[in-house]
Amino acid sequence: MTNKIKYIGGEYASHELLKFFNSNASFYFPDKINNKYLAYYETATDAIAAIICNCCEFEKKIKIWIPEIYCFETIERLKLKLIKQNITVLEIITYNDINKIKPDSFSCVILNHYNIYKPFHTYYFGSNTFTIEDYVQAPFDITLFKADYAINSLRKFCNLEVAVAYQNINTNNQSNIASSYLTHKKEAEAIKTKFFETGDKSLEIQYLELYSKANQSLFNDSITIANVNETNRLSKINFLEIIEIRRRNFMYLKNLLDEIKQINVLPGNYMYLMIECHLRNELKTFLQKRGVFTAIHWLDSDSELVKNRLSFHIDHRYDYSDMKRVSMAIKEFYGI
Repeated sequence: MTNKIKYIGGEYASHELLKFFNSNASFYFPDKINNKYLAYYETATDAIAAIICNCCEFEKKIKIWIPEIYCFETIERLKLKLIKQNITVLEIITYNDINKIKPDSFSCVILNHYNIYKPFHTYYFGSNTFTIEDYVQAPFDITLFKADYAINSLRKFCNLEVAVAYQNINTNNQSNIASSYLTHKKEAEAIKTKFFETGDKSLEIQYLELYSKANQSLFNDSITIANVNETNRLSKINFLEIIEIRRRNFMYLKNLLDEIKQINVLPGNYMYLMIECHLRNELKTFLQKRGVFTAIHWLDSDSELVKNRLSFHIDHRYDYSDMKRVSMAIKEFYGI
């Protein structure tokens, strides 16, 4: 039995990056930017927690201002790690306009590059406030950061469990021990590859359960540094080629969707193609039945905007025929 449906979207299989390995690949993350030092962590949450802990070495109480469209799971996991470090989060407030943030009203302001780099050149939040630019959805633009600190993560970009932080401390923080998250994730990737090869539904159940265990294991109170095997892979991947493929897929799919009046394509580049659309939940269900798995950024956020938005994978796994299949399924849903 073979798996006849090529899934679009969802988690990554373990072999996805093999053809992009190159020992002479250009490295996107220099050792130092804006007098801040490169450090590796397992997730973006770990990276943010590490920066906050360093900034709150003496003042153990903190107020955080976060974007209205932000992953609240990240915030919940962040709280666990800060509590472990005896840091009390007094208040977390969401904003939709950074210009309305009063100087020194909060200890930490997180600036989010939502699916595309946004130049935060003209902001001032006070001398007692530190800022962190979150590049999770624009990871390769981190060298442009203007804030006090910056973080990104590669695990939403490809099957690479590394987050980058630019922080005050100069340290070679890499671990030889695999976390429970990393162990479950790698086991799931191996089983998923077998599922794609055989179409065995029992294998699908196994890898989905392991992905669930991996996600659950992220809710812990430790600040986890990156595994050395993952950081070694990071330096050997030809990301330039990957980014160009994704940019081409973005523009191709955008051009196909621009003619659909029920859809508005949001600004993007190489991470996801995001849309605002009518009947979002119904469209998501319709596409899933056709093997197209979409994402919502972020379903648990405090924003009304997220309720009509949907994200499509434009990964280096796909080509124009895959993007055309996505657009045709959307047109079918809207009766075009």
